Amino acid sequence: MTDPARSPAGPPAGWYPDPSDNLRLRWWDGSTWGYQTRPLPPSYAADTSRPAAHSVLPAAHMPQRRVKPWLILGGIGIVVLVTALIALVARSATPTYQQGYNYAAKYMAVPNGGNLIVPVSFLPKVCGGIAKSNPYGVPGAPGANPGAAWVRGCEAAIKASPNFLP
Repeated sequence: MTDPARSPAGPPAGWYPDPSDNLRLRWWDGSTWGYQTRPLPPSYAADTSRPAAHSVLPAAHMPQRRVKPWLILGGIGIVVLVTALIALVARSATPTYQQGYNYAAKYMAVPNGGNLIVPVSFLPKVCGGIAKSNPYGVPGAPGANPGAAWVRGCEAAIKASPNFLP
C-alpha cells in the first residue's frame, strides 16, 4: 500500500482537520503536517462532503515537538556545574575560623609585639581591628569585613597564646 502523502496523487496542500485536535485545522503542505493551526470554522464542521483528515492524510507525519533527552541531560549538567562553581567561589571568598586562628597566631608571635593585655570581652574589636589594619603585615588578614567565623578563630588563637594576658 502506498502512502497517500508521498504519492503524486496524494491530497493537495491545504487546511485539513487536525488529527490530534478535532476543533482545529492544521496546514498540510502536500507531504507533511505543518506547525500552523487555526480554529475549525463552524461551516467546515457542517460540511460532510470533505473527507476527515485521518481518512486521507497520515497522522504519522504530524510534527513532533519532543525534547531530546541529551538536551535535558545537558541542561541539568550545566546547572550542576554552575552551582558547584558558585559554591566553590563563595566558600573560598568567605573567611573561615581556621584562617582567623592562623592569622592571630602569627600576629601574637610577631617579635617585639610584646604582650597583648585586653579584657576578653574586647577581643572581637581587637580581631576586627587587626583584620582591617594588619599592623605587622601578617599574611591572611581579610580586610574590612572579616566575618564572624574569622573573628571567632582570631579570638581563640589570641586566648591560646602565651603572650595574651587578660
